[in-house]
Amino acid sequence: MDCEGCENAIRRSLSRLPGVRQVQADHHTQRVVVQLDPVHTEASAIKARLALSGYQATQLAAPTAE
Repeated sequence: MDCEGCENAIRRSLSRLPGVRQVQADHHTQRVVVQLDPVHTEASAIKARLALSGYQATQLAAPTAE
């Protein structure tokens, strides 16, 4: 990601997946955080969608239960 336009493109692309609740993308940190309903969307679908957009997911992590 190089700019705010890239952030917006990623947010729009990932938001179209079923079960995606929120997407935060930041080109300064090169980080995308996705909140999703795992019943409707798997992390692998997020990774695949990022790949179609020309980006590579290097880490996929689920939040820890508190």
